[in-house]
Amino acid sequence: MVIDQEIKIIDLLGLREEQFLLIRRLEDSVRSLLPGVARVPFPPPPELPSRRTAARGRRTQIAPPIATKEAAIALPPLQKNRENAYRVRYWFKGEEKESFQGDPAFLQAIQQLQGETFKLLQIETVECQTAGEFQIVSELWRRPEGEGKQSETNFRG
Repeated sequence: MVIDQEIKIIDLLGLREEQFLLIRRLEDSVRSLLPGVARVPFPPPPELPSRRTAARGRRTQIAPPIATKEAAIALPPLQKNRENAYRVRYWFKGEEKESFQGDPAFLQAIQQLQGETFKLLQIETVECQTAGEFQIVSELWRRPEGEGKQSETNFRG
């Protein structure tokens, strides 16, 4: 798999995770509007292809990720009472972007995908309040000043 395809998959998985977090917050909001009433019986999530287990013997071979020379960034688990996501800033094809993730294992995996078109810039823990609004709780990692810059791009990283 080409790194550009892997990065696109990462972006789409991040968007998927954001939507699941939004659904969870909306369900919690409904529950808070109905105090004292029995738990609202929200239907379980649909059967998703990503949740299915693969049949034995028919595994797809995935190319190993491109190894990075950098040491892995240690990510502590989110503090349940203060943090509900990791905010990841990254550089991709000349643009600075951000993503919100809830899975530290996923963030460990994308650290290995850094290359010419993708560079991690910063990882923070945040408390997401409403769609598009968040409060930064702590900065876990930031790319040292001057590293990761591309010749035609001027960003702080």
